[in-house]
Amino acid sequence: MIRPENRQFLKICNRSGLRLSYRLRAFSLVELLVVVIILSLILLIAVPRLDSLTPRTRLQAAARELAVTIRQAREQAILTSTHTGLRFDIHRGEYWIVLGKPDEGTNSFFIESSTGLQELGRERLTRRRLPRGVRFVDLEFSRDAIFPSGLVGLEITPMGVFSSCSMHLVNEEDSEVTLRVNGLVGTFNYYDGYQPLDVFEPALTPK
Repeated sequence: MIRPENRQFLKICNRSGLRLSYRLRAFSLVELLVVVIILSLILLIAVPRLDSLTPRTRLQAAARELAVTIRQAREQAILTSTHTGLRFDIHRGEYWIVLGKPDEGTNSFFIESSTGLQELGRERLTRRRLPRGVRFVDLEFSRDAIFPSGLVGLEITPMGVFSSCSMHLVNEEDSEVTLRVNGLVGTFNYYDGYQPLDVFEPALTPK
């Protein structure tokens, strides 16, 4: 049943020479082919972007994400004039920031065998995880302080100073990358392969 207001609309259309059709028209074969071609072009554009997610790319991205987290913790310490810390779970490939002053006697870096370490009075920020296929080889603070396992802690003073270190990562293709962190000035360098802390090679991209 056509409503009165719709009848008025139809009269106006008829006077104007317009015709309304209530038939639903299906897609033609040509239209479907056009849609398929457009989708194919979109895939051709998207596939090269997916190809960039290679094991090597994920390895480099993991090193940069680590640097971002360390920089964030350092800036937090400086801006708030308080202590911050970083925790690295070597086995699980996880790391996070902790806020607040550490317990008395805590070194600038340390190793805790238990991954269930509870730090009273310190706020823990969201855990971050290394990308799929990437893991820690070790964290190196000196020739005598290399940690290939356990929970490693790094403390940052309110001045933004912490122990310099090298973080070594590896992927499923056994490609390695080194993130070297200068704890005095807060700079980062990236190196191909496993570079010990006391070996100085030209960096890939100094930051």
